[in-house]
Amino acid sequence: MILYNHTMFSLKNLSIKKLKNIVHIIFVIIICIYVIVNFGNDKVKDIFSKDLNFNKENKNEIFPFLGDFKVVKIVDGDTVHVRPVVFVDDKTKEKIIRIIAVNTLEKTATNSKEKCFADLATDFTKSNLLNKNVKLFADNTQPALDKYGRTLAYVSIPDYKENEINGDTVTFNDSLMRSGLAKTYKAKPPAINYAKYENIRKESEKNKIGIWDEKLCK
Repeated sequence: MILYNHTMFSLKNLSIKKLKNIVHIIFVIIICIYVIVNFGNDKVKDIFSKDLNFNKENKNEIFPFLGDFKVVKIVDGDTVHVRPVVFVDDKTKEKIIRIIAVNTLEKTATNSKEKCFADLATDFTKSNLLNKNVKLFADNTQPALDKYGRTLAYVSIPDYKENEINGDTVTFNDSLMRSGLAKTYKAKPPAINYAKYENIRKESEKNKIGIWDEKLCK
């Protein structure tokens, strides 16, 4: 009788343990589904919504982080197409990025010298960005989009050889300015890095680099 009671007690405990394990597994599955639905797909969609709106948690940052992207097309020196890394094969997710606070000459220029410089700027951007994974940052003094619907952004290349100069973080925007193939673009109000880029432009002009080099594009 004692043995029977002990056996029944053990079986009861075993059943309770199994039941607890099943409940725990179901609970974990429910939590995972909730996270994926509410913080996975939606989060990805938020990162690359129509106008790349800033997430609530970073809207007060100076340079809000927009996400990780791959550059899939170069339009010209200051405009590129990107897709989010998680949707890299989905053409419907492709967006146009206008590199903020800089301005290169237009490839459609009728002046042969200007077109030559425009092509040089395009080649520079292509050699540095095409097919590269980049991080995009907005500027909280600027609108999310320009008047043409392009997203305004600073472009950062992870492990870029010029990641820092004298302790100052360098983006591709900086590098384009240092190449002398771009002028500054002054918005109203000016972008946060406008003054920095204007100083670089003056230095390039002084040293006759890029578009200020009279030997180029004769």
